[in-house]
Amino acid sequence: MKNLFAAKISKVFIAFLTSCLLLLALSCAAAAAEPKQFSDLPNSHWAYTSIMRLASRGAVSGLPDGTFAPGRSITRAELVKLVVGALLSLPEAPPPGQHWAANIIKEAESNSLLEAGEFAPDTWNKPINRQEIAKILVRAAQYVQKEEAIANTASFTAKIKDFTAINKSYQTYVAQAYAKGIVGGYPDGSFGGDKQATRAEACTMVVRLLDPSYRLGYTQASLYDIIGSVNGENIYRYEYDYYFNTIFDRYYSEYYDSLLQYEGVDLLNEVSALEWLGNMETWAWESVVQAALIRQVAFKEYQISLEPSYYENLLSPGTALSISTNRLYTLLYPFIEKEARAAKGIGEMPAKEYYLEDPSAWDCRKVAHIIITAQQMQDEAVEGGKELTAEEADKAAKKRAQDIIAQLAKGEDFAKLAAQYSADGTARFGGEMDLYFNIAGNGVGESAAFDPLFSEGAFLLKKIGDFSKEPVKSSYGYHIIKLLDKKEGYEAVKAYVLDSLQEMDSNEIGGYFQNKMEKLQESAVIERKFKFKYNIE
Repeated sequence: MKNLFAAKISKVFIAFLTSCLLLLALSCAAAAAEPKQFSDLPNSHWAYTSIMRLASRGAVSGLPDGTFAPGRSITRAELVKLVVGALLSLPEAPPPGQHWAANIIKEAESNSLLEAGEFAPDTWNKPINRQEIAKILVRAAQYVQKEEAIANTASFTAKIKDFTAINKSYQTYVAQAYAKGIVGGYPDGSFGGDKQATRAEACTMVVRLLDPSYRLGYTQASLYDIIGSVNGENIYRYEYDYYFNTIFDRYYSEYYDSLLQYEGVDLLNEVSALEWLGNMETWAWESVVQAALIRQVAFKEYQISLEPSYYENLLSPGTALSISTNRLYTLLYPFIEKEARAAKGIGEMPAKEYYLEDPSAWDCRKVAHIIITAQQMQDEAVEGGKELTAEEADKAAKKRAQDIIAQLAKGEDFAKLAAQYSADGTARFGGEMDLYFNIAGNGVGESAAFDPLFSEGAFLLKKIGDFSKEPVKSSYGYHIIKLLDKKEGYEAVKAYVLDSLQEMDSNEIGGYFQNKMEKLQESAVIERKFKFKYNIE
């Protein structure tokens, strides 16, 4: 049973790797649900690995509109949730009327991540600064991770040019966070203790807390040892370590109980896990080889290259190389998709006949919106020293939406009001949603899904420029929708229909690419210069 189960996982893993999710490294045959994907977080984003790693643990969930807002400043409540979700377990939501993070703050206090009352409730929604983050992460390392403090940090603090300017009550924590490589400084040598951190930066810091191999300054002498080659390209120890660590972490965090119950394998017991550790070594090496071949295909066959990026000096070398490889795959994917479609050929059904089967699936709208949420009203009330019941918050949200419609009726600019009031990530774009969707709320021409109540409200608008005369209630809140464009009739949506007829799902494209990679691997000159520790050769 063990060998069969391992073989099945190995096949899934290689397919998973070559279909663009290199950074997650492994998918189990029993297949737990994949972490949520965020519409504003491409897999080429420098913090994608860290964010998705935390999403797979349930530590981050994004915003109601499906975005993550990686560049937005992280609040105190959000940072505490991030740490508790990554290291502990998130508690149940509090009763209506309380701040959404109330129980999370209590959990943090009970585990010594925060001192009792350290953050007053009326400050939970305020952006947290870097010295406050350093304190929480160092306390987490001490009380949850059980790490020993670095005895002498003088050589590290000497590198921080503004260290003496940091609030004295935070200096010890900043020194430890910096010395441990959990929180780094800025290129000019400053730490910026009073500066805010973005949501992406915070995720990267928390991942460094979780896994020391991701920390800044992780430069063991053996890390840059050459351990093999693929077609003459050197493979370094840090590449193999990255994949092995990622695989082991994925198994431990997601499948530990299942392996123990169904396979009798205890990953915390070296003897019990011997066979599986050997499998992981093999998969890690196969991943390194696959990644090298992807880089070579991109450079040599398609002339795709990358400009140097700052993250190469910011992140651990294995993580940085994985991100670069994943970026190459993202650029490579359209070429592979085009080749796969050409190999498959267009479907037999005439495009117009396909459209006429269900025009409502193709006729589509593009809109801008302003969303007002009950949570938004709750948070504003708390900042003002008040609390609202769920019913009061809902009424307040609807009233604000009605007030905004009144302002629009008087000629106020929609984009300006969206930037001022809207509760989701589209606010910075004047509320514009840069995609088309049908009346059922499904994206046309790209993957997306909207609340049907929202899409139905959008289709009530007939003329470009029209906006909602009454708030449109969805499961997320109250929307004011403005029609930016519409496409109706076969000729208007013909391109989408033709694309769909030629469309191949990601599994088909991944399969095509996998076959291509297998042929390349068969002819590749691959040399492994080290012996596995667990896999008996």
